[in-house]
Parts: sequence; C-alpha cells; structure tokens
Amino acid sequence: MAHATISHSKTANKGMQRSALRAAATCWALGIASFHRENRMELSAVLTPVPEGSYVAYNPETGTTTQSETVEDALANLREATELYLEEFPLVVTGRPLLTSFHVAVHA
Repeated sequence: MAHATISHSKTANKGMQRSALRAAATCWALGIASFHRENRMELSAVLTPVPEGSYVAYNPETGTTTQSETVEDALANLREATELYLEEFPLVVTGRPLLTSFHVAVHA
C-alpha cells in the first residue's frame, strides 16, 4: 500500500477535513445498507483519513479493511477485498445496518 506524506499545516488539515467530509458523504451515498439487488449486495464502508494523507476503508459486515491514497481508490480496494472474502465466506444478510455516532469526553 502506498503512503503519501503531507505537511501538517493548517491548509493540509483543512484539506483533510474536507476530504473526510467527502468520504463520509460518499460512504453514505454508496454503502450503508445491506441488501441484494440484481445479483449485487450493498454493504457498509467506513473511511477514516490517516495523518499520512491516505484513507483506511473498513467494511463492518465482513471485517475487510484496506488503505489507499484517495477515497475512490480506497473504496475500489475495499470492494475487491470484500468480493474475494465473500467468495470464501458467503454472507447471510439479515437486515440493514444502523450507522450512528456518539460523543466521548476528551481529557487534556
């Protein structure tokens, strides 16, 4: 897996925040539900930006995880890894997953 180096300037941090928001929107639009449609299965994708400037992509239903420099590549890698996983370990879909968030206290 390739890693990119980004300086830790305010501009880079704002860029990563915008990228993270785009990644969240992409995940919401592309994969928060599990169901079969025309011989395809829609699954969840959680993308997390990492300090090096890349993204870790995770599929909660299968546990498959990948990493790439862009959101698009991370999703493509996750799709491929998940398809390979499902060839070996078929998944029985029991319903739609619930995606939510929560807050925790931060201690300085």
